[in-house]
Amino acid sequence: MRRETEEWLKLANEDLQSAEYLFEKSLFRMVCYHAQQAVEKVLKSLFAENEIEIPRIHNLLDLNNSARKLRHTTGLTEEQAIFLNTVEAYEHDTWIPLIYEIKAKGQELKVPPART
Repeated sequence: MRRETEEWLKLANEDLQSAEYLFEKSLFRMVCYHAQQAVEKVLKSLFAENEIEIPRIHNLLDLNNSARKLRHTTGLTEEQAIFLNTVEAYEHDTWIPLIYEIKAKGQELKVPPART
């Protein structure tokens, strides 16, 4: 196994361990986020192992389809990829810009409760 592949898998494992820990604490929004990150890194490890330029995307459906074109069976269903994509999009499109806006105004950062 290539060193770069091992690094991707190490990071994926850390995200998976984080998700498992957060699950025990009932922090489900963050469980989904770390699960998405773990899957993304595992998919990117396939490109690293095959010495193919790693796509600079976060869309799991696109990454999974690209991996299939390399003749890899990932086990990730289209439904799972779409669900995890919504988690990643929610994090980046909603929370991150809001945090920067709050900090830019010099306000105290208070995160509202997760949606139910």
